[in-house]
Amino acid sequence: MSRWCRALLIALALGLTPTEGSVGPASAESLRVLTYNLWHGFWRTPEGELLILPSESADARSRRSELQKRELGRLGPDVVMAQEVHPLPWRARELAQALGHKPIHQLVSCGLRFFHLGIPWAIRSGLVLTANKDLALERLSAPKLSGQFGFCSDWLGLQLEEARRALLGRIVIGDGRRLLLVTTHLHSSTVGGAARTERRLSEVTAVIDAIDEARRSDPQIFGVILGGDFNDMSDSEPIERLRSAGFVDASEKLGKEFVTYDPWANPLAARMTEAGGGDPSQSAPRRIDYLFVSRELEPFIRRVEPYGMKPSGSSETRFDSDHYGVLLELDL
Repeated sequence: MSRWCRALLIALALGLTPTEGSVGPASAESLRVLTYNLWHGFWRTPEGELLILPSESADARSRRSELQKRELGRLGPDVVMAQEVHPLPWRARELAQALGHKPIHQLVSCGLRFFHLGIPWAIRSGLVLTANKDLALERLSAPKLSGQFGFCSDWLGLQLEEARRALLGRIVIGDGRRLLLVTTHLHSSTVGGAARTERRLSEVTAVIDAIDEARRSDPQIFGVILGGDFNDMSDSEPIERLRSAGFVDASEKLGKEFVTYDPWANPLAARMTEAGGGDPSQSAPRRIDYLFVSRELEPFIRRVEPYGMKPSGSSETRFDSDHYGVLLELDL
C-alpha cells in the first residue's frame, strides 16, 4: 500500500471518530453520590414531642464525629446527602472542610430556640448537601413536607411538633449540564399503622411537587438525584409512589440487595430500636435508605453499594452511625 493510500485511510478513520459530546466510556465523567444518615445521637421519649434525651456522652459523640469526618474524607465522594446532622450550622461546615466541598443546610429539629438558648437545649439537627467546589452547588429551597406550625432557622426556632423537610440544591457538571440534588428524611415512627403510612405518602408527594416546581423554574435541569432516609421498605406505598412518578431506585436497577438499618449487627441501631420500645432481636435488618434518579439518568447508573458496614471478618467494633449509607456512581 502506498504512503498516500495509508494517509487517506488514516484521515478517513479520524473523520469517523466520535464527535465531542458523544456518550461513551472515553467521554464519561464519573459522579459519586453518597446518602448517609449521620445519627444526631438523641432519642425522643414516648411522653412527648419536646422530651428529647441524648443517647451517648459528649465524648462519645465527639469521637464518632471525628470518625465520620475521617472516613468520609477517605471515601472522597463528589456529593454527600446527609440527614440527622447535628449541631447545625457548625457540623455542615466541618463536613465540607473535611471533604473539600461547599455545603448548604437546613435545620429541621430545633424545639424552642433563641440564639444559643432553647428547649430542648441541645438539639439542632437537620439536612445537609455538600459537593465538590467545581460543581458550583447552589441552594434552591427547603420546603416543609409535614408539621403544621412552627419554623426552624439557624438562630431562631418555634417548633412544638415533629416536622419534616426536603433540601434542594443544584450542581453543574463539567459539560454544563445541570443536576438537581434532593435529600430528605421522612417520618420515623415505627407505630401508627395506616396513619404513619399516610403521613409518609403525604411527605413523598410534597417532595415530588417540590421537584416538579424546581424543574419548571429551571427547564435546563438535565436530571434529578434524590437520596435520603425514607424509613420504609422497598415494597411500601411511599416508595411505590416514587416509582410511579418516574424515579428509579439505583439499587433495584442493578439488582443489589443490602440493608441500611441492622439492629442485629450495628449496636447503635440496636440502641435506637430499644429506645423506641422495640426488641432488637425481633427487629429485622432492612433497607430504608435510598438513592433514586430520574429517568434521564437511569442509563448512566454504573455502581451502587452500601457504605459504613463492618467488613466481613473484621475485628473493627466502631460504628459511626445507626444507619449505613448508600453510594452511587454515575458515568455522565
